[in-house]
Amino acid sequence: MAFCIVPELAIKLREAARKGEIVKPSEMLEMTSSQRRDVFAKYTNKETAAQINTGFEKAINSVHKEALSNWVKSTFNAQAKKSGQAKSALTKIAELEEEGLLTPENTNEFLEDLVADKLGVTITAEQAKVISEKSQKLEELAKETSEIGLPTVEYFRARSDMDKYIQSQQPTANLRVATSTIGRAMMLASFKSPIVNIESNTVQAILTAFERRLSTNQYRGMNSDYARKFIKENWKIYQASGYDMSRGLAWATDRKILGEEITHSQGKGPIRFVGRIAEDTVFKQLMGAPDVAFASIHFTDSANLASTKIALGEKLNGDAAKKRALEIFRDAVLIEPTTIEGELVRSQAIADAQYATYTNKSNYSDVALAIRNVLNVASGDVRLGDQIMPFVKTPANVVGAGIDYSGIGLPLQIYLLPKAILQAKQGDTQALKRSIRTIVRAGLGMTFAFALSLAFDPEDFIGNYPVTEKERQLLELKNATANSVKIGGKWISLDYFGSIAAPFVGMMYARKYGHSPTEGTIKYYQGVGVQALKIPGFRDFQDIVKDITDFTNEAKTGQKELTTAATNIVLNYIRSRTVPAILNDLAKGFDPKERKMDIKEDSLARIKGAIPFWRQSLPGKTTIFGDQIKAEGIISTLLFGSRVKTANEDKLIKELVRLDGEGQLPSITNVEKTSSRVKELKKQIGDEKFNQAMEYYRMRFKTRVEKIVNTSMYRRGDDEKKKSIIEKVKGEALDTMLKKYRYKKPKK
Repeated sequence: MAFCIVPELAIKLREAARKGEIVKPSEMLEMTSSQRRDVFAKYTNKETAAQINTGFEKAINSVHKEALSNWVKSTFNAQAKKSGQAKSALTKIAELEEEGLLTPENTNEFLEDLVADKLGVTITAEQAKVISEKSQKLEELAKETSEIGLPTVEYFRARSDMDKYIQSQQPTANLRVATSTIGRAMMLASFKSPIVNIESNTVQAILTAFERRLSTNQYRGMNSDYARKFIKENWKIYQASGYDMSRGLAWATDRKILGEEITHSQGKGPIRFVGRIAEDTVFKQLMGAPDVAFASIHFTDSANLASTKIALGEKLNGDAAKKRALEIFRDAVLIEPTTIEGELVRSQAIADAQYATYTNKSNYSDVALAIRNVLNVASGDVRLGDQIMPFVKTPANVVGAGIDYSGIGLPLQIYLLPKAILQAKQGDTQALKRSIRTIVRAGLGMTFAFALSLAFDPEDFIGNYPVTEKERQLLELKNATANSVKIGGKWISLDYFGSIAAPFVGMMYARKYGHSPTEGTIKYYQGVGVQALKIPGFRDFQDIVKDITDFTNEAKTGQKELTTAATNIVLNYIRSRTVPAILNDLAKGFDPKERKMDIKEDSLARIKGAIPFWRQSLPGKTTIFGDQIKAEGIISTLLFGSRVKTANEDKLIKELVRLDGEGQLPSITNVEKTSSRVKELKKQIGDEKFNQAMEYYRMRFKTRVEKIVNTSMYRRGDDEKKKSIIEKVKGEALDTMLKKYRYKKPKK
């Protein structure tokens, strides 16, 4: 990037040079970087002085006369050139280079600012000496290559060691390590996180493997043995260094986990030490390692197919074709391929590996990352964006891939297909390849989703999170989770469906709510649209608005409630970012009951709920019928968390589900939240008696409903009549409870 001095400073600097106040360039060559910066700082500010010196050092590190002349001309004026100072400076440069005086070992002459500009960090000559030694080691290791043609594992380990050393010389702020690295790691520190990642990647692997073969008309590669060697070697490289050769475009490419930038934790101090443990265990092993395994498979599969297709396209066959394909394949695995064929194969293989592991750059992820970045920049090392939206790229790309497979872009690509074919005839095949991929992807996704949807009854599918209170209560009664399907008596989250979730939801919406072909089509795209809104950023802002609204409502009731609400927010944040997710899973797994965690009644409720055995001190959670909600058990909780739940298939629940399917779901809301009389009763009789009253009401409500749904009078009625009967029973049960516990209507 070009550097331009502020006009006022440039005038001041040139005036000083004209008067001869500034040391001559030839004399500056005898100075250290620090001394030169001090000279420039007399006439500019500290930052500008460093940038001017960087330009000077770039010039004197070149044997070209033009480099120094341009620097002198842009920084001072033409007097240096007229006086012959530029010529003497070049002579000095030549002498320094011949004598080896511009190397890090010679600390007096080492160009600190130039190295800082090249490395992106400011280092001293002593530090540069360590880097030089490590670089020399790398140069020696680079002379050897492994069986697949890449540098050896030892080389990558040494390169990673040098990276970590450089990072340690400019450590990240402790606050940023705590919030961005450790905080996010705690949220993923469990068995269930990598499991859902692996399962989602498996779905994507099946779809993309079909897609590659259908779109290229090449179904088998000739060098699967070499592909297996690359996969094994890349795994060793990753474990030794953290580098992934299946998705890296160049050495400058940042190493990322789940497509996310992870703040490095190199340096001294206990917080950075914990950060490094979090990086290695959670990000590198739990989440990163499965991605690398899948990416390696996709990279080699793509490269094997493409290299084979090129070889066959050259009219080769048999051993000759296999040999030629292997040459291209081996070239494609290099960071910098030596042939056009290798570059083409590598770029496509990397794109396939990134798309198949949801780590690609896309419009969906760009929007989500931009939203988060705004919050991060505004909050500095607190990294507010990371706190509100811990992981955005992979979730955004999962949704994006689902939209691709749903066929939303299909009409446009069909419209553009004739033009793409015409361009292909003229020699430009990129548009045609893109159209074919889009069409194949959409057709494949919709076909798979349709076939999968036929395996489920519409009643065994739950879409987006319910918006009304009675729908939420029905979800709780069924012991279900939003966006799930029932398989073998279990509600399974659609998170496991990966990119096929969007077209699958569309198909289920069409089957469940579409009563005609036209309505079915509308409902299909409505279902896909619901999934599209899951792109991180959109829903997060909705949640933020809701939290602010709830907080404001709390504040209106008085200062005490305001303080309590603020404390609860802070405590819940601390719990989620400091207590490893696996500890929370263990607390749930060892508890046979679901617990009620009402922070209004107990400010430590959420923290208690995350600590094994302390969790049991919280009251049990019950349904609107008073039934205790049971937990899933230790194995299910550890492996799946809340993404898998045992379905409640009670006869009464089935009847309510049926009425819901007919659009006649009775009012089964929680009266504690919806009834002003119940809220007033709580104030009148106190917590202990109120709990007894609610238990009485729930038991009476359930008993009466169970009896009445078995009567002939109920069975003879239509669904609208049945809805009113159940609502009448609920009202009677509530009135009886209020009368029994002596509810008094407040005076106006």
